[in-house]
Amino acid sequence: MNITIPYDEFRASKQLIAPKLTNLNDTAKEIIEYALIKILNNAQDHSGGNNVSISISQDKHDLSVTISDDGVGIFKHIMEHLHLDQALDAAIELSKGKLTTQPERHSGEGLFFTLQAVDRLTICANAHCLELTDSQVTFNVTEDIGQGFADEMFRVWQSFHKETIIKATYANEKVKKLISRVTGKNQ
Repeated sequence: MNITIPYDEFRASKQLIAPKLTNLNDTAKEIIEYALIKILNNAQDHSGGNNVSISISQDKHDLSVTISDDGVGIFKHIMEHLHLDQALDAAIELSKGKLTTQPERHSGEGLFFTLQAVDRLTICANAHCLELTDSQVTFNVTEDIGQGFADEMFRVWQSFHKETIIKATYANEKVKKLISRVTGKNQ
């Protein structure tokens, strides 16, 4: 389903999304609707786009919702507003749980509370993905990375941001070896 910006996110949720959640109990419906309203609100207020697309798929055990927009992308938006140089810096700021580029309108906790309501939230934009699960943050990369990227992210960047721990949670053996080589530590 497609929605044109601007829209009333509550109306969109009740008229377009709720009818797609017929196999859920009332509590699950409320949780999903709450999470979707927060995401739709962010897309409308921050993306700079004109359209939002929503896809909902459900099987016996899982519900998956994909929301995409034609805006600038969340990492680029954060980079511009916070004057950051890299998408990774934007992802880390976002993952802290309270970030807003419009403090006069939002507390910045919409994604944080959405994560509390769902099992997994994956944000992809600007050729990067940030996966948030149970308050654990992972920055996903491809199955292979270059030596320069590994050195920059796991040694150089980390040396300037000691308060942040970067963990290659889903790394394959090849990537783990490369990271170990540049950091001098086993992954």
